[in-house]
Amino acid sequence: MDVFKKLFGVAPGEIRPAVIMTPLDEAQLFGGGRRARGDYFRVTQTGFATVIGTHYSLLAGDCALALGETPCREIYLFGCCGSASPLTGVGEKLLVEKAFGFESFTQMLNRASPADCFFPDKELHASLSAFCGGRVCRGAAASVSSLALEPDYLAEFARLGVNCLDMEAAQVFAAAAAAGKKAAALFYVSNSVPDKSWHEQLSREDVGRLSCARKSLAALLCDFIRTRAV
Repeated sequence: MDVFKKLFGVAPGEIRPAVIMTPLDEAQLFGGGRRARGDYFRVTQTGFATVIGTHYSLLAGDCALALGETPCREIYLFGCCGSASPLTGVGEKLLVEKAFGFESFTQMLNRASPADCFFPDKELHASLSAFCGGRVCRGAAASVSSLALEPDYLAEFARLGVNCLDMEAAQVFAAAAAAGKKAAALFYVSNSVPDKSWHEQLSREDVGRLSCARKSLAALLCDFIRTRAV
């Protein structure tokens, strides 16, 4: 069996020009459709895009690299993130303009070296930013390898201007560029490291804001993709 089909459950040629990559496999937000399941990734074909659930955050970069052999042209990373700033609350919607790579657990633990910075595709990001306008805020991400170590880095994140924490953006931006694909990232804030950590129960109000944010952000992304001639 072809390696790609073994991993994704579909042949490379079945991937559409627009790909939505969602670590939490939130395909239902994009209308659903025909589903396939490979050894590592879950693929849903909608009327306008291929939605890929990466299942494991550490494989998001591998997923983007593998798309280099497909008709994919644009990769949209969509998912939740944590807030690293008291000014960015639960339910905020963010368009990521840069991502610092903190993906090595041992380097985070030992503070071994400064993090490199990675960026979305310039044209795609600019187009998405213009389309979204004031409906999203600017996001500067730190793509981390440890939830437990996040609080220890809050001062460093503040120094870098980071306001959101994820596990995929830096590797997806880097891998997409290496594969010759455009990439952008949209996140909704699901927790706040300074005061509402990932393991704490959210209030009813926060749950409501979170639910509205993920649905409206997904709808916004759908509308944008439909405007693209890809």
